[in-house]
Parts: sequence; structure tokens; C-alpha cells
Amino acid sequence: MVHLDDLADARAHVLSRGQKQRLGLARALVHSPAVLLLDEPASGLDPRSRVELRDTLRGLAREGVAVLVSSHVLSELDELADRAVLVTGGRTVEVLEDVGGTSATSGPARASRPWRVRALDPEQLLRALADRGLAARTGPGGVDVVLDGEDTAARLLAGLVADGVPVVAFAPATGLLEQAYLDLDERSRR
Repeated sequence: MVHLDDLADARAHVLSRGQKQRLGLARALVHSPAVLLLDEPASGLDPRSRVELRDTLRGLAREGVAVLVSSHVLSELDELADRAVLVTGGRTVEVLEDVGGTSATSGPARASRPWRVRALDPEQLLRALADRGLAARTGPGGVDVVLDGEDTAARLLAGLVADGVPVVAFAPATGLLEQAYLDLDERSRR
């Protein structure tokens, strides 16, 4: 399950950090737990191992295992979590339901967040956004514009395409969990 078959006879101290992470997961799973608590499980893993970890944890959850993951890398959790609890100062400050789905409506991340747009003609894109009254910020990855939810983003994309803007990329600039945390942090600084 953790793809360490070829290292079955190796001592743990000779394993790489990522291999040790996978060994730790194997040790946690050996007794078929009902609850699996993981702290930064993707730390030290290469991209392929991260994908495999995500698939393994999703599979365990489908089988009824309660998988709890603690991590500071919120972008990794976006694709993994169904529900998120944001903790600050040892206290729960926000609970986000249905994180991985599209029907969730709770939490500040669902209201507005920046979306990154790239077009073959950046000037045409900036004019089209200005015509819609949207403030845009140009960066190295494209143009960021803050939008209120996925419905608004879908309408904007359809409008840009209908207006002949050659859009080549259109996606959230931050993940839902990362944006929820940033919004929470912003509120706490006020």
C-alpha cells in the first residue's frame, strides 16, 4: 500500500525522509485503525508519493476510517479534506463543511476570493475587466480579480469569452482553506 516493497529488508535509518513518512503511514495502518490521526503526512514526499498518499487516505475514508490530518500546508488539504476545523491559539475559530465539494456555503472562503486570469492579450483582458467595474491586479502569473463565489466566476468567464477575450487560464488564485485562513487572520488583525 505504501510502495516500500523493494526496501522490505532495509533498516529504517537508511531510508530517505519521504520513505520514512511512508513507513510511518504503514505502521499506523498495520492494525486497521478506525481512526487515523496524521500530523503533516505529506512532509518530505515527492509529487508522486503525495498523489498516492491522497488516494490512499481518500480510499480509507471511503472504507469508513475517520482520517484526521493536521497540517500547515493548506493547499494540500484542499484536495483531501471534506471538513476543516481552523484552530488559533488552541481554540476552534471556524468550521468549514463540504470543503472538497462545490455545494458548500459556509465560511468566508465561499464568499469571495481572488481568481487568476490569463489571456493571450493581457491589455484586452484588463480593458474587459475594467468595463465590468472589476479591480484587477497584474502579477507574474496573470491578472488577479476578487470575485464573490464560483457562480460569479463562471459568469465572468462566459462573458469574457463571449466578448472575444482570448482567455487561456482561469482558476482560483488561492485554495478554499488558504483563503478561509487568510480571511480569518485579516479579521483577527482588525
